[in-house]
Amino acid sequence: MTVISVIMTTYNAERTIRKALEGLTSVLNELGADYEIVVTDNESSDNTVEVLNEFGARVKVMKCTRGLGRRVAASMSRGDYLLFYDADAYANREQLYNFLSTVIKRGVGFSLAHSGVYIASRRCYSLTGGFPDLNFGEDYPFWARPSLSAGPSTTRSGSPATLRGFTL
Repeated sequence: MTVISVIMTTYNAERTIRKALEGLTSVLNELGADYEIVVTDNESSDNTVEVLNEFGARVKVMKCTRGLGRRVAASMSRGDYLLFYDADAYANREQLYNFLSTVIKRGVGFSLAHSGVYIASRRCYSLTGGFPDLNFGEDYPFWARPSLSAGPSTTRSGSPATLRGFTL
């Protein structure tokens, strides 16, 4: 069975995290996916961590400094796929279900639903070197590498796209 590791970074997300996780976990459960949620929290001063702990053993929470969260969480995860999901993402349930089921069924290496929700196979993540060591915006250079190197298995908005040969 394919394992999905949800990678999430938080900072004072108490107001948004519950709704984001409830929507996401309902879709993952409907898919019948084996999943874990790995969250790095940047020293939130609200009740973000307490809300995360309400979701039980599937959610692993660790403290991390800004800019390193996604990389640290990815290294601590065990999934075949890494689903990067923002703490304030409210994806349409049907679209999220279709996005995830299509990516997994087709074995896509990288796909971007929108800036707050994207997925990479563990292999794609490893081959592209993961996230650079930046204090912010580390996802943009990461998105570019699989798009430029993964060839036809890369998708954007659900459509095949080959971006080989482009330079940024």
